[in-house]
Amino acid sequence: MLTRAIAIPLALLLSIALAGCMTSSESEPEDATVEAPAVAEPVPAENDVPGALDTDPQAETEAESSLPAADAPEDAVAVPAEPPPIANEIELPPGFAAFRWQEELSQPTALAFSPDGRLFVAERGGKLWSFRDLDGNGAADERVLFADGLTELLGFAILDDARVYVSDRGRISLAEDLDGDGTADIVTPLIRALPSGRHQNNGIALGPDGRLYLTLGSTCNECVEDNGVSASILALNLDSLQLEVYASGLRNSYDLVFTPDGSLWATDNGSDPPCATPDELNRITSATHYGWPYCEEEVPPFENVQEPALELGLHTSADGLVWVDSPLLPPELSGGFYIALFGANSGDPEIGKRVQFAKLEADGSLTLREFATGFGNPLDVTVGPGANLYVADFSRGVIYRIGAPPE
Repeated sequence: MLTRAIAIPLALLLSIALAGCMTSSESEPEDATVEAPAVAEPVPAENDVPGALDTDPQAETEAESSLPAADAPEDAVAVPAEPPPIANEIELPPGFAAFRWQEELSQPTALAFSPDGRLFVAERGGKLWSFRDLDGNGAADERVLFADGLTELLGFAILDDARVYVSDRGRISLAEDLDGDGTADIVTPLIRALPSGRHQNNGIALGPDGRLYLTLGSTCNECVEDNGVSASILALNLDSLQLEVYASGLRNSYDLVFTPDGSLWATDNGSDPPCATPDELNRITSATHYGWPYCEEEVPPFENVQEPALELGLHTSADGLVWVDSPLLPPELSGGFYIALFGANSGDPEIGKRVQFAKLEADGSLTLREFATGFGNPLDVTVGPGANLYVADFSRGVIYRIGAPPE
């Protein structure tokens, strides 16, 4: 039920604009960037994904009009075109097999395919790579560094073969390959100094309305935020660079996706003890509140809060999300969402560490099924050619491909 429309207050918008004047020595057009409140210092988390596990994040220097772009040709790495090894550690339903499609990555956080068939992979440390299977043997045999120099890179959205929006700590930028060599020549910040602390801005997605939607986690486990934008999903107008709070009360949504009918869905990480609450899959609608903070005594209970579409268990860290509907898959594993459950920071092997499938039934309900287990910490999932699934395992540094077994 739509109950609480939360917009960015006028005073906050003014502070966003003034922040650029006070903290930046750049001479940029006034509409080239949108400043937000000052970045909060991160604190350790107990049950959240990489952006929340902040050990010692890199100190962000004063933003430049363009961040360092990746160096070109010498950063291209030729990977031997051998068939990927079968990953017997991953347990799957009959008719599926897992393969180690790419290894030796450093904490991969997000992945997606470009229109020309490259698989882009973000690493937490700030690199964005592209991989291509040139000979069709099911393994990456071309690896190119598309962009570098980012901080806590947790999400990106591909606009076309040459332009990628990236989400790193406190900032949304546009990385552009101007000469077509597969490497970004310029990375231009669009928004800077988004609030961060326990969590930060994570996944982003281009909407059917032409706006860029971004997740922004809370700065704490359970608290009353005073910055007006944290613990929400924001919508960015890419022409005016104006932000608005699209939905609120979301403690730490890591990923979001639009379905073919234009609906927006997102995962959300529930609270740690003492206010332990389940992780969720939510259908996101405008001006809707989803209930966080749950346990602060000074916050009166929210009335008519939107209930989650699906609960995904305590401390599972429900993160990566992709919609898949393909005749190449069994009907019971198509027409729904594949969800990566990172797992609890306690390391309990029974919590998370798997990929589940939530089928969207004709009546709008969701049916949850186990799909794949045996991962270290699966963080993101996407779908590629032939309805193959690709899973980024954060702790193992591996991209798994899941598809039909070898003949």
